[in-house]
Amino acid sequence: MNWLIAYYSFRGLPAALWLLNSFALRKRIHWLILWPVAIVGCYCVLILGVHLLDTQLEAELNKHDLDGDGAFSGAEITPAMEEAMSRLTNDTGRALAPITGIPFSIVWVAINYIPLGLISLVTWRYRSHRGDFDKADDFDSQPAVSVETSEDATNPYSPPRTTNRVE
Repeated sequence: MNWLIAYYSFRGLPAALWLLNSFALRKRIHWLILWPVAIVGCYCVLILGVHLLDTQLEAELNKHDLDGDGAFSGAEITPAMEEAMSRLTNDTGRALAPITGIPFSIVWVAINYIPLGLISLVTWRYRSHRGDFDKADDFDSQPAVSVETSEDATNPYSPPRTTNRVE
């Protein structure tokens, strides 16, 4: 697996989870659960991408190890080997990724979810003012629920009339 796949997965994971929850699951997962799931998912993909990039850079460096002993000496030291060694060893960002990945994942998910949440809120408000929710909640035509446990006893529960309208 190439590290670029992990990079694009990291970028698209929050939106993909949001769309999956919105359309395939019909918002069965509450947003308070979806946010931490997206953060942990982004963090795991970020760490996977860092590991894949390290593996790729080590493989490029090992191409210059002619005798396969893991050390570079004599004729093995070339400008290309030094360039590969520099790319592998001089990157503090990859070394600190397990620490900096947590806030970076939190910020990335927030950047994705705040606009999506605002769009969902505006859509919900528009639909509630238009009366879309009232059509499904027509309790006048439905009889009250009653369950008989004995001959005289009935269940006094009757569902309340709600309009789900925001006034």
